[in-house]
Amino acid sequence: MLAKQRILVVGSGISGLSFVLALLKQCEADGVAPPSVTIVEQHAEPVNDESNERANYSIGIRGDIGGVQALESLGVLAEAQRLACDDRGFFVGSVWRDGQWHQDVMLERSERRPEARGLRISRVKLRALLLRSLPSHVQVRWRTRLTGVALVRDDTTSPATVHVSAQLSRSDDHDDSDGTTSEEAFELVVAADGCRSTARSLVFGEQPQYALRFTNSAGIAGCAHFADANDVPAIARTCHGVLFGTKGRSLFLAHESPTRVMWALSYPTEQPRPRDVDSDQAREALLQEARVCGAEQPALMAQLLDATPASSMRSISMFDKMPHASALDNRLVFIGDSTHPVSPYGGSGANMALVDGVHLGSAVAQLGRQHATIEAAVKAFDAEMVPRAERICSQQRMMLTLSHTTKWWQLRARSMMLTCLAYPRTALTAASGLALATVVGLAAGAYYLYNNADSLTFGGSAPEPTL
Repeated sequence: MLAKQRILVVGSGISGLSFVLALLKQCEADGVAPPSVTIVEQHAEPVNDESNERANYSIGIRGDIGGVQALESLGVLAEAQRLACDDRGFFVGSVWRDGQWHQDVMLERSERRPEARGLRISRVKLRALLLRSLPSHVQVRWRTRLTGVALVRDDTTSPATVHVSAQLSRSDDHDDSDGTTSEEAFELVVAADGCRSTARSLVFGEQPQYALRFTNSAGIAGCAHFADANDVPAIARTCHGVLFGTKGRSLFLAHESPTRVMWALSYPTEQPRPRDVDSDQAREALLQEARVCGAEQPALMAQLLDATPASSMRSISMFDKMPHASALDNRLVFIGDSTHPVSPYGGSGANMALVDGVHLGSAVAQLGRQHATIEAAVKAFDAEMVPRAERICSQQRMMLTLSHTTKWWQLRARSMMLTCLAYPRTALTAASGLALATVVGLAAGAYYLYNNADSLTFGGSAPEPTL
């Protein structure tokens, strides 16, 4: 039954490739013939993307939300660890107070704490690894985009047949003008085409519940190159993570190589930043703006900015959207950023994309056994994905608020939260002690009331005094 299905994957990013690999790997493990899979990608085949520093930033793969486990299930974790720029899994959350940085959180990867496992890897290298892992019979149609999609039902057959008609347009190899256009039929379309999903726009149009939401946060990012490893700021040598300030700004640091540090300065704002910074003059202006925005930690920012070439500068506007379920009678399913884009600040997007791909691939592979139809498989995936993504998106929004806050009570709440993360056993002991003290206090009060009930009055008049 599965072998007769035709599946279209729109987008060759992390989520789409993860889905294809998970599906084919599960079919191989089960000894069943795989479906026919077509991948289309609107951009050209990547060539030496690692030279483009503005695109080749690192991403964090986390064990606490399933990213590490997803790579392991795909059989590529060992290679990803070999390619990683940082596989120690450190996360630092520091609070600026009393004129210095206090490292309140330090989570280190260890066997005793598998939830803290993680690695940082170049986004380009991870995508290239997934592409290399595709079987030879799966090909990507580069420079091909989805231009139309519709559900087609044929009631003349018994039983009635249903498929999705997808209009695909291929551009010429040397320009973006439209080339050949074809219309093809598929039993399932997987939209994995990013936060500005074409598939989502084609189906839902401008409906506000499917639009991106600006988080009132923006940022400036760059990559610092130091002549010697000893020149790298001390706080960026052994870890990656966020330095929290008290004036509404936060600084993210990632140690990408012995002499290379990626940084991103974020802050609250009412308006999104321009998406593209193409001119040298605009990038130089970003550098100067970063010096002003990073005035809370002037020495550190001066070290970073003095070593940052303007060519690596980029502007960031942070958008997100709560997840939505599939469309076209569960024949068009959305995964990754096409359904639940999150701000890059929390380091969850790539992990959610990996988990989505693995879970959907596993669900579709069960077609004919655990799930009777494609619609049932997609419905089961949505039932798991939507609440999971809603929870993570809500957490991301809360973290973004706390990261850029200047309110004293939110700063105190942030410090308490970071302390609990850094010292979970101490926090658990304190919480247990508080709970125990509460229970003991209530028990003592109940015991007192029980033994003194005759001498207590609750409302009404007091008893007459006795002589």
